[in-house]
Amino acid sequence: MNGGFFAIRRQVYERLEGFPDFLEDWGHEDRFLSMLAGLCGYICRVDQRLRVGHLYKDTFNEQEGLTQPEVISDRLPSDGVVLPEFVYRHADAATRGVSTMLMNSLRCGVVLYSSEVAERMHEQLRFDFGAEMVETALLLLLQERPQLDSLMLRLGLGPEQRDRQMVDFFQRFRPVLPMLDEAELHATAQLQDAQLALDHVRQLPLELPSLHQPDADHYRTARLYREALYCFQLQQHEEATRLLAELLTIDPDYLPAICLLAVNLRAVGRREGERFWLQRGAELIERHRDQAGPGPIGAFHPASLNPYLRHLYWPEADRMIWAALADLEEGAGHPSTAVGWLLKLLDQSPEESGVREQLLRLIQPAD
Repeated sequence: MNGGFFAIRRQVYERLEGFPDFLEDWGHEDRFLSMLAGLCGYICRVDQRLRVGHLYKDTFNEQEGLTQPEVISDRLPSDGVVLPEFVYRHADAATRGVSTMLMNSLRCGVVLYSSEVAERMHEQLRFDFGAEMVETALLLLLQERPQLDSLMLRLGLGPEQRDRQMVDFFQRFRPVLPMLDEAELHATAQLQDAQLALDHVRQLPLELPSLHQPDADHYRTARLYREALYCFQLQQHEEATRLLAELLTIDPDYLPAICLLAVNLRAVGRREGERFWLQRGAELIERHRDQAGPGPIGAFHPASLNPYLRHLYWPEADRMIWAALADLEEGAGHPSTAVGWLLKLLDQSPEESGVREQLLRLIQPAD
C-alpha cells in the first residue's frame, strides 16, 4: 500500500536490499518495499488510526492532530545496516518522452506481479498515459529486464513463489483493495470475444463497499456501461437498455451512455424513447458548448469523463445525435424541425455532400 512503511526492522530492510535503486526520482518506493516484504514472507501490520507527520512538510495543520516532528541528526543510521552496492543502468526514457513515473510502475511490476497481473496493470497504465507511451515504455523496459530478474534471484523470490504469494495476497485483502476489481474491469476491454467479455464483467461486483463517494458511483457507472456495451455487441438490446437506464439514474449526464441507449432503443423500434434521449444528449451538448468548443466533440468532453473509463468517448457524439434527430423528424413529417438539426451539421462541415442533399430535399417544394 502507498505509505505502507512507517517503521521497518533493520534486518528486514537489509534483507530486502533497502529501497530499490532502480526507481528514478520518486514514486512507488513505499508500495514496492511493503509489497516485497509481504511476498518474501514477512508480516506487515497496518493501523489506519495512526497519523504521522513527514519531515518534508513545511507546515502542519493542528486540526489534523499532527505535530511537527523533530529533525533527526542522522537521517540514515549506519549502525549495522549493510546494503549491497549496485549500479543500475536505466534506459534513456527521457529522450523518448516517457514518464519516469510510468517506468517506475513497470519496473515494480516485473518484480511484484505475475504476467497476468502485470498485463492488467499495463491496461490501467494505458488509461492513464495512453497506449503509445506505454508501448514505448515496455520496449525500454526490455533493456533493464536482466537487472530486475537479477534482483529477484538475489532475494530468492522466484516467479512461482511470487505468483503463489500474490494469489494468497489477493484472496486475503480483496475486500479492501478496490483496485483489483478495477483492474479486471479495465482488462475486459482487451477481450475480442464479446460473450467472453460479458461473462468476465458479470463476475465483478456491481458495487465496491471499500470505495467512498464519488468513486463508488464512478465505478458503478463504469461497471454498468461495460456490461451494457457487451450486451449491445451481442444484440441483447433489451438487457442493454435496462442496464443503461440504471446507469443514468446514477449519472444522468454521462454522454456515452446516452448515445448507446439511443442506439439500443432504435434497434428495438422504440423511436419515441430514442427521440427523448437524443434530445437529452443535444441539450447536454449545448450546455457544455462554451467549454467544449464548436466540435465535433471528441475525447475529454466534460460530459464524457469517468475516472474508470478514461479515454472512452463517443466519437462525434454531437453529429451522431443531430443526424439521428434530423432523420426522426423527417420520418415523422416535420421537415422544418429536421432542417434545424441539419443546419447544425452544416455549420461544422459546410461542404458535406450528404447533409446538403438531405437539406435540399427538405426545403425544395415537391413536384
